[in-house]
Amino acid sequence: MRRFDDFYGCDALIGRLKGVAGEPVHAYLFCGPEGTGKRTLSAICARALNCAGAGERPCDGCPSCKRYLAGTHPDHIVLASDKAIGASEVRAALERLSIRSYEGGRRTVIVEHADRMTAQAQNALLKTLEEPPEGAVFFLLAERTAGLLPTVKSRVRLIRFAELSQDALTDALIR
Repeated sequence: MRRFDDFYGCDALIGRLKGVAGEPVHAYLFCGPEGTGKRTLSAICARALNCAGAGERPCDGCPSCKRYLAGTHPDHIVLASDKAIGASEVRAALERLSIRSYEGGRRTVIVEHADRMTAQAQNALLKTLEEPPEGAVFFLLAERTAGLLPTVKSRVRLIRFAELSQDALTDALIR
């Protein structure tokens, strides 16, 4: 799955997320059960934000999209860990984010399992969420909002993901 149109069963959600490339807010919280597409859609949104192709974004053909797909885009940061993300990892990502954009476009940050960040890590991220660097867009991914500090939740746009219905799953498999 590489583009919005490849995603099945949540057309209303996709319609909202396609608008991210035009006028994004500085931070999103994608929240829902495991396997509902949060990681995939955050990657598609991040690519769409820096896509230089004509027409529908992401195009997957421009140099920016190709770097995202190869995992080598210098303006894209992914914070992921099997354990809880700590303050040192957040600070290192924010330091990298403070450097001017390589391509002059947006800088994107995906924080996987944001609900498992330590309180110290969330507090380290909080100041940046309050006053984000110009052109930075954050995607926090979580299964539940309960693991996040209320101050973090109040500074992001919540996008809820749900499991697909049996009919939507059947339709996707048939396609």
